[in-house]
Parts: sequence; structure tokens; C-alpha cells
Amino acid sequence: MPRNSRALVAASALLLANVPSQAQIVNGSFEVDPGSFCTMTGWTGGCKLGGTGTVPVPYPPGYVNVQPIGKDGSASAGVHGGEQVKQSVTVDGGAPHTLSYYAMYMGLAEVTLRTRVIDGLGNVIAEQTQTLPHGGPGGLGYQKYSLDVPAITADGSLTVEFAGLGPQTSNVASVDVVSLDRVLSKLPPVLDPPKLVGGVWKLAWTETVAKQKLLGAADLGGPWTVLDSSAAVAKGGKLYLDIAADPNANSVYFRTHAGP
Repeated sequence: MPRNSRALVAASALLLANVPSQAQIVNGSFEVDPGSFCTMTGWTGGCKLGGTGTVPVPYPPGYVNVQPIGKDGSASAGVHGGEQVKQSVTVDGGAPHTLSYYAMYMGLAEVTLRTRVIDGLGNVIAEQTQTLPHGGPGGLGYQKYSLDVPAITADGSLTVEFAGLGPQTSNVASVDVVSLDRVLSKLPPVLDPPKLVGGVWKLAWTETVAKQKLLGAADLGGPWTVLDSSAAVAKGGKLYLDIAADPNANSVYFRTHAGP
């Protein structure tokens, strides 16, 4: 058999859980720019609530001296009726995401918040609307929400948009701790058939939540050696790696292993 002509693909069989990876959102806690209320790095529209600015803190009626406004700090994004707060980010194609955030309303009447994720062509690919819980004394305070975002077919932009529905009043939605995270597969890692191109093995396998090892052997019976996969590139829910082929090897076997 010609040298380097054979490669075995094998995968471990561990059932894994979905968890997020690689947050995309800039300034999701709204703690940047502490001296300015209506400058929110990474975001357009709206103004901050709370914070340490040099102008009076824009609390709605009945919220004087309520601190902190933020879920994880001193500030959050305020979204009044008729307002939109949005941010566009670049994501890998082929991988689903999860948008998560905390929200409540402040004021004397309920606030409805609409959350959308819009693709680069202007299509709404995920949307939900919530009547928010009250954030004042006796209210539930911040509640966590999440929205499943389907994969787009190619690398491109997604816009996260929070909009207050209804007329603009002193009642305001408070949004904080926003993240857009790629969801890793809950299936076992699967190695694609290796390709030998110009003396280089082209490897690709599914990216999963558990730590993964790439193993190699000259014989199916082993011994198996852990290969250096630190240079693997994540894209679209897979990891890609090039490994130089050993010109003296008659055969080589690869497999993945999920675990420590």
C-alpha cells in the first residue's frame, strides 16, 4: 500500500450538553463610558440608566436613590417606548447562537420590550416580545431571557435590536448583561474523512463543549498519541487543522476524544 494512503476516522461516544462559547457583543454590561449617559460604546440609540455621570441620574418617577440600576454593575440600557437600542456583530456562518439578557421595567406602568435579531439582508430571523416585570420595591426585578438564533449560511452580520413598544413615557425598560453566544454541538465529536493534499493532512471535526483531544496512531491497535491541536481554527461549528504527513509512514489513523 502506498505510504500515507490510509487514514481511519473514529469518534468517541460521549453525550455532551449545549453551552455557549465565544461571546460577540461589545459592552453588553453597559459599564463603559461611565461619564456619559447617552454614549454607549458598541450600541446605537437609547441612553444609560444609573451610572456615575455628571448629569442627574435619569431615574423614572419613584426611583430616586435606587442603586444599583445595573444587574451586574451601576448601569444598564434604558429603552423607552418608541426607542430602539441596537448593535451589529459579525458571526461565523453555519453555527446557531443564543441571545441572552436581563430586563425589567421602571416606572408606574408596564413596559413591553420587543427583541429581534436581524441578518445582513434585513430579515428578522429571531424575535420575541415580553411584558417585563416591575423593578421597584415589591417587584420581581431583573429576569433573564434568552432567544434561539438560527445559523446563517455564510459569515456575515447580525443585528441585535431592543425596542420599546407603545408611546414614549417616563416608564422605561432596563436591559443589561447582553450576550450573543455560539452554541456548541451536544452530539459526540465527529471527525470528517481526512484529506491528504500536498503532503498535508486536512482534518476537520465538530466542535463540542467538552475538552477535545485529537489522537493519532500508525496502527489501529495503537499506541495512540495525543496530537497538538492548539492551532485548530474554529469556524461554523467545526475545528479545522492541518498536519504535515510523515513521508516514512505506511499508514496513519486519526480519532477524536472528548474529555479531560
